[in-house]
Amino acid sequence: MVDNGAYFNANDIVLVPRTGERVQVTAVSTDTLTITRSIGTTAAAALVEDDPLFIVGNAFGQGANSATAIYKQKTPVYNYCQIFKKSIDVSGTHGAETTYTGKTRDEERVIRGIEHMVDIERAFIFGERGSGTDKDSKECYYTGGVIEKITTNIQDESSSVLTEDEFESFLGTYVFAYGSLEKYFFASSIIISAINKFARDDIQTVPGEKTFGVAIGKYFSPHGTLYIVKEPLLIGTIYGSYGIALDMKELKYRYLQSRDTQLQVAIQAKESDSIKDQYLTECGLEFRLEKTGAIIKGVASA
Repeated sequence: MVDNGAYFNANDIVLVPRTGERVQVTAVSTDTLTITRSIGTTAAAALVEDDPLFIVGNAFGQGANSATAIYKQKTPVYNYCQIFKKSIDVSGTHGAETTYTGKTRDEERVIRGIEHMVDIERAFIFGERGSGTDKDSKECYYTGGVIEKITTNIQDESSSVLTEDEFESFLGTYVFAYGSLEKYFFASSIIISAINKFARDDIQTVPGEKTFGVAIGKYFSPHGTLYIVKEPLLIGTIYGSYGIALDMKELKYRYLQSRDTQLQVAIQAKESDSIKDQYLTECGLEFRLEKTGAIIKGVASA
């Protein structure tokens, strides 16, 4: 009897690491395996409950039929696209004026554009997938963020100081257990400070060039390369202790057709003596493989 018979197929060769014995699976019935013991020179020995097993391939006899076909049923994963809006509304007078810093309307566009993108970033981090209605009883969808999606690889420091050994354990056990060997790590100020202290102890931390205006650092580890980004939205008593590792190859920015970020100009009512512009985006986050992400939380200090 094994914990998960779905891992095994007839003719699999299975190693029992504790004893070195190799066995061959001859039949699988749910979680019960029928096996041929000691197929090599290593003698059969008593098996122990919860012995680890290691599948080392399969072996077929001469003239044997083809292998049994297996189909893995896929689990559907989905997210919603959320409508984000940010408006600029200035009077006709302010729209016509020019100050020493420039046109008022242009300045407001810049400010609201930044706020609009920050709103989307917040949703991609903290959002929860769902649907409902807004204040006007209009149908409304909410996109889920990475904190909601990552449920497997989480290391809770339980309000302790982050040490180099704990961080290396986080990388080896969670961050690089699945996915690529190059990942991005979005970290709070506390965690950034802890990593900087590791650097003073001769851990190789190499500053990188700016990407999209953001300073990136590289942390080289035997497990993989981590690109470190200080995330200013990870603040406060709870999320100020967070660091989020992401495999960017498994993330996609998705938007509905013709609904990517756009500036709609002069959308005010015809009789209004004001000028109204609006940023609009209907987008969501596609997160393909949950296990490629990891979270460390509960870091009290560096």
